[in-house]
Amino acid sequence: MWGNFCAGRGKKSNKLDKILGEDPFESSWAEQVSLINKAIFQAPAPSYSKSVHPWSPADCVYLDSMSGYHFPAVMVRCKRAPATRAILHCHANACDVGHIYELCQRDAECWQANVLLVEYPGYGTSPGVSYERSVDRHVMCAYEYLVSDLGYKPESVVLFGRSLGSGPVCRLASRLQDEGERVGGVVLHSPFISVREVGISLLGQMANIISDRWDNRAPLSALRSKVLIIHGASDEVVPFRHAEVLRDVRKANGLPCVFHPTQGTHNYFSYYRDYLQPVENFLATLDGNRGPVA
Repeated sequence: MWGNFCAGRGKKSNKLDKILGEDPFESSWAEQVSLINKAIFQAPAPSYSKSVHPWSPADCVYLDSMSGYHFPAVMVRCKRAPATRAILHCHANACDVGHIYELCQRDAECWQANVLLVEYPGYGTSPGVSYERSVDRHVMCAYEYLVSDLGYKPESVVLFGRSLGSGPVCRLASRLQDEGERVGGVVLHSPFISVREVGISLLGQMANIISDRWDNRAPLSALRSKVLIIHGASDEVVPFRHAEVLRDVRKANGLPCVFHPTQGTHNYFSYYRDYLQPVENFLATLDGNRGPVA
């Protein structure tokens, strides 16, 4: 058996709609066939299938997207000790949850956390087409699964976004705060200012034709949760300047921010020194915000 289905309608659907807000492009034909979206969301060939995958079927759940289909999310459980929190992990572009599963097994043990891996539309075995709104929908559904179905308190959930994943993570944290929920913390690994700014960094001013997606400056200018930013000084995909701008946004608004620059590139860095350890140290500062864990 591939996994478990989680239906989740009613109150959960109403909350999701409220957090997502109204969007005239929701499920629009223009968004789904957009060449710009196809260039931004580069789903690789799936690293897993419904019958071949590295996790136990008991650890995979099909979440209701509330948009006509279900998508996979995989729980990576801490086995050495009882987990003290949940981490909602939003992966980078050009990979799927199968690519990061083994790495996240080590993350879960080191951070003493249960890590939920969210699949994006059109990535891995997930149906759908990725664009800003549809990715937000998946991430928000996964968060609601942690809180409503598994019983985690918002303050015991940490949102983790790597590169592309920093956009939906910042938006979710901000929208939840607007609704009176405050997550335990936010970890941003190689985050961007906005999708357009990444395009300008890579392509020059011609990227100004792109309608912007996920401007992380706006949510980070008001988010009261603690934030950790990790970024490589030699990042060739999302330049280091992006992290510095986001750090300065936090500082200018008197908001908590731990800034951890590294000497790595976008994909090559010291796994322990530049990733495991700074996140572990950051999580230790959140201990006072722990809540009961399912």
